[in-house]
Parts: sequence; structure tokens; C-alpha cells
Amino acid sequence: MIVQILCVVMAVILLSWSYTDMMLHQEEKKYFIWSVFLIILVTLSELGCGLFDNTTPENRIWSILFNMLGFGLSPFVFLCESLFYSKKSDKWVYIPAAVNFLLVCLLPIIGCVFFVTPACEYQRGPLFLIYLFSFGFSILVSMLRKLEACIHYPAYFRKRILSSGIVMWGAVLVQVVFPQYHTTWIIVCVYFVLQYALISEICSMVDGFTGLLNKTVFTRQMQYLRVTEGSNMYLLMIDVNDFKIVNDKKGHLYGDKCLIEIAAIVKDSFAPTASVYRFGGDEFCVFLNVASKEQVERYITQLEHKFSEKRKLYEDFPNVAVGYERFHPNINIRTTIDLADEHMYENKRKMKQKM
Repeated sequence: MIVQILCVVMAVILLSWSYTDMMLHQEEKKYFIWSVFLIILVTLSELGCGLFDNTTPENRIWSILFNMLGFGLSPFVFLCESLFYSKKSDKWVYIPAAVNFLLVCLLPIIGCVFFVTPACEYQRGPLFLIYLFSFGFSILVSMLRKLEACIHYPAYFRKRILSSGIVMWGAVLVQVVFPQYHTTWIIVCVYFVLQYALISEICSMVDGFTGLLNKTVFTRQMQYLRVTEGSNMYLLMIDVNDFKIVNDKKGHLYGDKCLIEIAAIVKDSFAPTASVYRFGGDEFCVFLNVASKEQVERYITQLEHKFSEKRKLYEDFPNVAVGYERFHPNINIRTTIDLADEHMYENKRKMKQKM
């Protein structure tokens, strides 16, 4: 009972922190808040089960209700959390949780997932494995969505996601094998505290205006970059042409809107094979790992085509200049950045001469 009370207290504090967090985007953080709220409900249901399971016949209805609440809602905790990282329309991932919920709701009739005898004795039902599968599957979905969302972040993010997921699985298995040890939800609470720390770190690495990785991340990535012989890593520098004129003519609100759209075009042009950063004001950079220089040129052509199409719709929409340089093991990384920047300004001058 003490463990469940600690879980609820921890979850309530986490709920308060996440609700008042100004760094989290409102649209995404609501999913994290809802998942923490579900943790509170499930933990309270486990507390209720501890109080009423295997007691007197008069408590049977309470035992049934608390077990229904816990078994029915558990898989949705991680599915809800996963929406913070990805809002994909793959509705099929909710099927196991929905099937489990339906079976749990049928409990008073046939006792599929669990059963409470007239004497108020709790028992696992013949389809208890359905619950285990749906719960484990929801953890897996959450892990995969996180890994996909963090693909261009430093490698230690993926290690943290995998290690915390493995600990979660371990806690579930302990309680499955030894039901008397209520390890799952205390670990879930600890897990979500760690996820909150991870989310906070991610927010510090993202440019709040464009949603791209920021210059701080780029600088640190370059510090840890190791270039070997035969590597095909390229750095692209992208700068918006005459952006000051755009701001002066159309106003800063229009300029801000253009920057957001430009960031989306750049990200869409190079995804999912590249890391895209907002380098500064109206300048962006792309870290691209491809097999050849020709592939880099194809990506740039694709980018130019997207801007050309955009300018057909909006004549005043600014264009961009692009320059790139390959990383070499015998050339300083700072020099590589300067060369890519120099090529970008050369491209900018050529574009102005054509006007």
C-alpha cells in the first residue's frame, strides 16, 4: 500500500510540473499530461485492489471495479505517451489495447482477463496473456516512436530510450512471475520522471521557432564528429536571399511566417537521411550522409524545385542560396564549415547576377 501511495504522490508532482512547464509545446504536452493522469488512475486502482481483493464477499463489487479500471486502462498509458513523439495515423496500434479493454469489460459475465469469485477471491483469467501482450505491445510502440523521433539526435538518446524500456519490461516480468511484488507501477512512475527529463533535454535542443535542431546541438555534434577515410559526410549551408528586404517590405510577421515555411521545406527536402539545424537568424545547415557528391546535387535540385513551386504560388516568397563541402579526415571541421559557407555565398552572388 505504501508503494502505491508513493507512486500517486510522485505522479501528482510530475503532473503539476508538466502542466506548468513553459518549454513544452501545448499541443504535445497534453499527451504526456494525459498519460501521467492515467498512471494516477491505474495506481489508485491497484491500491483499491490491494484493499478489496481476497477479502469478504461484500467487497466483491469493489474488487471487480478496481480490477476493471487497472486492467482496462494500463495499455493506454504508453500509447498516450507515444503521441507526444508521433501523431501517426496508424490506428492499428490501438487494436490490442481496445481488444483488451473489451475483454476486461466483459469480466463480470465470463471473466476473460481476470475473475473475482463470489467469495471475493481474485484469480487470473484464461486470457490474462491478452492483457500482458497489449501492455507489452504499448511499451514497444512507445519505444519505437521515440527512437524514430530521436533519430537525428545524439546517439545517447537512443541508448537511454532502450535502457529505460528494458527496465520497464523487467519490472513487468517480475510482477507477472511474482504477483505479490508490485513492481510495475513504481517503475512506471520512475520511468516517466526519466522521460520528463529526456523531454526537457530535447526541448533545450530544439529551436522553438522553427522546430529544427538549434545551433548549440550542431556545435556539440561537430565537437564529437570523427571523420574517417572513405566517409561520405557532407555539410550544407543554406541562407535566405534578401531576407532583410522581405522584412522591410512585408513586415516581420510575414518574415517569421516565411522562416517557418522555409524550415519545413528544408526539412522535408532532406528527410529522413539528414540532420537539419537552424544555424542562426535566416541561415540553416544540413548534415548529410550520402554515398556520393551526385546524391548531394540531387538533394539540392529537389530543394530548388520545392522553392520554385512555392514561388509560383507566392511571388514574394524568398529564395535560398546553398553551398556544401565534404568532411575530410585531414581538414579541420571548422575549415569545412567555412568552406561550405563560402560556397553558399558564391552561389548567392551567382543568383544575384542572373536577376
